[in-house]
Amino acid sequence: MRKIGIARQELGQVQQESEASESGRARRRPLLSRGAAFAGTAAVLASSTVVFASPASADDGLSRKQLLNDCPGRMEQIQIPQTQPGIPIYKPARKLDGCTFESSEEWDAWEWRDTGQTVTNCNPGATQPIQHRSDSTEAWSAGWNVGGELGFDAGKFAGGLNASYNWSNTVSRTNSNTVTISPGRKGSLTAGAEIHHAKGRIRVNYGEQAEGHYIWYINDVEISTPTGKTEIGQEDKSCTERLMNGQ
Repeated sequence: MRKIGIARQELGQVQQESEASESGRARRRPLLSRGAAFAGTAAVLASSTVVFASPASADDGLSRKQLLNDCPGRMEQIQIPQTQPGIPIYKPARKLDGCTFESSEEWDAWEWRDTGQTVTNCNPGATQPIQHRSDSTEAWSAGWNVGGELGFDAGKFAGGLNASYNWSNTVSRTNSNTVTISPGRKGSLTAGAEIHHAKGRIRVNYGEQAEGHYIWYINDVEISTPTGKTEIGQEDKSCTERLMNGQ
């Protein structure tokens, strides 16, 4: 009888240990469930990609002309619907934040021109120099070249331009001198100005999406402005050569 009692006691201990083990596993199950839930949430977040409106370039929806017109404040206007007839009311077709020129390359170069009359001493048998008095003025102004289109106002993009230069500058220089041309030669008085060039693109920022984009770029932009430095001189070449003015 004693052996049977001991066996029953041992069986009870085994059952208790088994129940305790099952209870431990049961307590750990919620932790596993929370981990699985976190992993599932992470997977959902990873699969949910936030898409931002990417920049666009001219002619991808808005034309280069539309973008350029927006920058100087000549923005396209659209009529606002009215419930009562009367004077039409208009608003900008697009909400513009600003335009900035972004330079990728800059350099200085002198631009020379012939001034006044071309003097030639190319007659066969000529033995004496020819002298001629000339009085002429040349002018150089700031300018734009946007994909081959000229004449845009650089002052509208002053926020992105090199502040060392006046991007609406115009300079002139008068050459009033006597040109002396030897036999077998031709020439002219000249005047030159130093020009600062910048090449890059225009960034157009809109306050709301325009054709699906907040930012647009106008590429292939080159602007130039006189630095203020000028000089005068004289061009002198043989009768078989061509002068700057094509003569």
